[in-house]
Amino acid sequence: MDKLVLIDLETTGTNAEMDKIIEVAAIKIENGKIVGEFCSFVDPGRSLTDEIIAITGITDKDLDGAPKIEEVIDKLKLFVQDYPLLAHNMDFDASFLLKAGMDGDFLDSLDLSCILFPLEEKHTQEYLLSNICGVTYNAHRALEDVKNLFTLYLKLLERAKEMDERVKGEIRQALRGSDWKLKSIFDEASDGQDEYLTETAQENKFCPKELPDNPEGIPMAHLMSWLFYTETGNLTEMSYWVRRKYDKFFRDVRVKMCNGADCNYFNKNERLF
Repeated sequence: MDKLVLIDLETTGTNAEMDKIIEVAAIKIENGKIVGEFCSFVDPGRSLTDEIIAITGITDKDLDGAPKIEEVIDKLKLFVQDYPLLAHNMDFDASFLLKAGMDGDFLDSLDLSCILFPLEEKHTQEYLLSNICGVTYNAHRALEDVKNLFTLYLKLLERAKEMDERVKGEIRQALRGSDWKLKSIFDEASDGQDEYLTETAQENKFCPKELPDNPEGIPMAHLMSWLFYTETGNLTEMSYWVRRKYDKFFRDVRVKMCNGADCNYFNKNERLF
């Protein structure tokens, strides 16, 4: 996406009905670069618990003289303008922002990470930064967290560009009727090339030009999407053709999986959707 605001909050707890925001940070992104920063403490109108002080490092003294949430939200709205807001696990942040009177398009990088890194054990920001980005995660200060989120976001964009074109095509097809704003990432990441597809197929139904006799050189993502491609909810003639031509191959794969062996066919393309 060309324009986006990444946001992070620190709060007195996890319940938006009872707890309060104590820090807001946001960075404005245009064409993949940071063009602005926003950060403010917020007066919660109460003392912080020892637990929150330990987690965030924020103290009552830090919040002494801080503006009320209404003032901070007004300034945040001016900063954000009409840009979509992105957070990791946005449900949490959105619950506090909506309660405080902030509206707009709320997007979640967690959705992207689940699509782009489906084999990871966890999808917390801490885990992804450590295991995908190689970043030591020092959490729970809003500005640092949101800058770490920017690092993660860039990694997600990079992953989308590396993703097999066939898989991106299937994702775009699945999201065709969706109003999810992040789906544009898969359009922007696509170069529209696929050596197994005709030009007409790239534009329309992603049908293979010609099936090679030996399927072992074809990324598994291609084979599976050819196999399960449907037009009206039923198996198409193409899918039946693929199943018949590669019947032994698919049976061998199933046997190896059932035996718990390492199946290299699935390692031909790591980015399965």
